[in-house]
Amino acid sequence: MSKRPPFSMLAAGAAPRTQAVLASTVAHEGEGEAQPVADLQRRVEAAVGTSAGKASRPSSRQGKRALTTWVDKAASKQLAQLALNKDCSKEQLLRDALNDLFDRNGFARLA
Repeated sequence: MSKRPPFSMLAAGAAPRTQAVLASTVAHEGEGEAQPVADLQRRVEAAVGTSAGKASRPSSRQGKRALTTWVDKAASKQLAQLALNKDCSKEQLLRDALNDLFDRNGFARLA
């Protein structure tokens, strides 16, 4: 799996490509036809394959947020072993633990 480029390189690399697509889009339009900027932006995003401000996520992750934490190496191994023993994912074990925490404190089980 390749490493993602840093954001500084993405910003530097995306602008010329977007500008080139925008320039070619405008060049192919008729001289008398004026296109709204939003329409041109949508066409550029479609050609470049990105959407400004929206990261593409699998449908299973739509409307969800990632929670991260740092734990001791032994705790991480223990969680992995428990997941193997129960034949489920570490994510599922953490969701169950969050739901139990919510339940004990009088909140709805939403995880």
